[in-house]
Amino acid sequence: MKTSLLTFLLIYTTLISCMSQNTVDIRKFGAVGDARTLNTESIQAAIDQVAASGGGSVIIPKGNFVTGSIMLKDDVELKLEEGAVLLGSTDFNHYKQGSHWYALVLSLDAKNVRISGEGVIDGQALDLVDDVMTKLTRGEIEASQYRRNRPNEAVRPQLIEFTNVSNVTIQDVTLRNASGWTQTYINCDSLLLKGVKVRCTKYWNNDGLDLVDCTNVVVEDCDIISEDDGICLKSHDSSRICENIVIRNCKVSSGSSAFKLGTASHGGFKNIRVDNLYIYDTFRSAIALMVVDGGYMKDVEISNVTVKNSSGSFFIDIGHRNQKADIGTIENIRLNNIDMEVNLDGKNINYHRPNFHFPPRGERPAPHNPYPSTISGLPGHPIKNISFTDVTVKYFGGGKKQVAHISTDSLFQVPYNEKKYPEFHMFGELPASAFFVRNVEGIQFKNLNITYLEPDYRPAFIFDKVRDLTINELAVTNIENLPLVVLNEVQGEKIKNIKASLKGDIIKKQN
Repeated sequence: MKTSLLTFLLIYTTLISCMSQNTVDIRKFGAVGDARTLNTESIQAAIDQVAASGGGSVIIPKGNFVTGSIMLKDDVELKLEEGAVLLGSTDFNHYKQGSHWYALVLSLDAKNVRISGEGVIDGQALDLVDDVMTKLTRGEIEASQYRRNRPNEAVRPQLIEFTNVSNVTIQDVTLRNASGWTQTYINCDSLLLKGVKVRCTKYWNNDGLDLVDCTNVVVEDCDIISEDDGICLKSHDSSRICENIVIRNCKVSSGSSAFKLGTASHGGFKNIRVDNLYIYDTFRSAIALMVVDGGYMKDVEISNVTVKNSSGSFFIDIGHRNQKADIGTIENIRLNNIDMEVNLDGKNINYHRPNFHFPPRGERPAPHNPYPSTISGLPGHPIKNISFTDVTVKYFGGGKKQVAHISTDSLFQVPYNEKKYPEFHMFGELPASAFFVRNVEGIQFKNLNITYLEPDYRPAFIFDKVRDLTINELAVTNIENLPLVVLNEVQGEKIKNIKASLKGDIIKKQN
């Protein structure tokens, strides 16, 4: 990210904190913080007056203020004082749809919008979903909105949805108990999220943060515990991309993947920087980078990451889910100074996933061995120029032939499943225990340390259809068998300085 952008955001943060002194308290418009009175009209009237007068702050004081959807406008700050709780109504009819889905706090085609303060925005997820289910049963909501044994995300309101908004600050607030995604920013520019706490584990699809085709974004000092993806960047528009994104000094615990790019990738991702991320108690991948709908991903750097108790490690994939688009590209990815502990099941046992309306989440498929890190391009469409430097991964290990076994001579048996939704388990059983790499051009490992909690019968590394492979300073301990590295249709390899806990033929080359 360019220095000029960071300087701009710093200046912008200072300026917006000095908004017009036009300040109004929602109680002056009749709002009552008794956790029962519906205050939508009062809060919207306060917002409208402040906007009409040139901007300023709308104060949510201490209390429990119930509201339906409210719309923030130009130059308006929604300030939640300490002890203030903005409670989402538990009646679905009190919500309005934004450009994407329903949400409690909306903003559209606006500028200079801010949400701040030490207060809380609470979506009252379970009670709201109960109301949605009731309306589905009565036919008040179309039956098509009931899928996969639960109400679809389109009728489960988020807490925040901003679309086409510039100069946005979300600071210090707590967001909790969303019934769907927590906060989504679509086509927004110059966005700062700082000190935001997310506690959304009450229902399905509780993403912590979704950035969709946004530019010039800083996310820092945020603390996210989410039932679904933690921090997720998406591209819904083939004519737009996520660009110039900085994510730093954040904590993430996820019921799915902690940091993810590309569940939707119609446009692309460029110039993404992640620094000082702490990931823990994560059910799927710690870091997932994907292009599956066309589009591209380039110039991504992820540094200084600590991972504790995650089921998955690295997952990097090119797919072809959108058959109408050309196959996308991934290139210039750098992962530096990462310390990762991978367990068989990283799910936090304290997560609450209700068992009504649908079967409990999290059942695993047929017995399988632990999944390794996976880097998978498609035939004729390789991932290009990716590096791992100063990386330590402590795997659960424990792979057993009695559970499943794919011979290294039968790598063709591993499917691509390029049309499927991308997840770290999408290829099924894998014949490597640490890294499974295929269809890649230009991959480097420098100072890589692999250890296992339990010995694993599989080779640590399999490289299949790879060009320009460099391994320098690799240490692997607690392995059960050799070879350590299997090369299949690999060209231009440079491998040196390997240390293993077993003596013998470390490398097997086959074509």
